[in-house]
Amino acid sequence: MGVQLTLWFGSYQNQTQQWLDWWDSEGNLLLRGLAAYWRSQAMGFHLWGKM
Repeated sequence: MGVQLTLWFGSYQNQTQQWLDWWDSEGNLLLRGLAAYWRSQAMGFHLWGKM
C-alpha cells in the first residue's frame, strides 16, 4: 500500500506535542476522520462551483 506510521512533533488543535499519523510513500499526510470529511466537502463545493 505504500503507507507508513510516523511520529511527528507539532501543533494541532491548540496542542503542541508528538503525534502519530499515517503518511504515504511520498511523505504526504493521509487525512482521516473529520479532516478527510472536511477536505472532501471543500473539494466538492469547489468543483460544484466550476460546473
